[in-house]
Amino acid sequence: LRFDPNNASRADAALEALHNAVWAKLVPHINGVDRVYVAPDGRLAEVPFNALVTRRDETVGARYLIEDVELVQISGGRELARLWKTAGKK
Repeated sequence: LRFDPNNASRADAALEALHNAVWAKLVPHINGVDRVYVAPDGRLAEVPFNALVTRRDETVGARYLIEDVELVQISGGRELARLWKTAGKK
């Protein structure tokens, strides 16, 4: 996905399609959660998850994932374990 400032609506459409293909399937399992840790692999590591379009309104425009949940992108499980350990020391 490459951002083209001259065609932002096309980028939003691509980000909305990606949301529907990937993130929407997780929503029922994380409903009510304020923070989500994501460790994407392969090509998914290139995805700007915070910019995924969660819904569109004709008057307001697009709503982005960052408006619904705090998303922390990590490199993998080891980083999550380190964060968990560090949080326990506070």
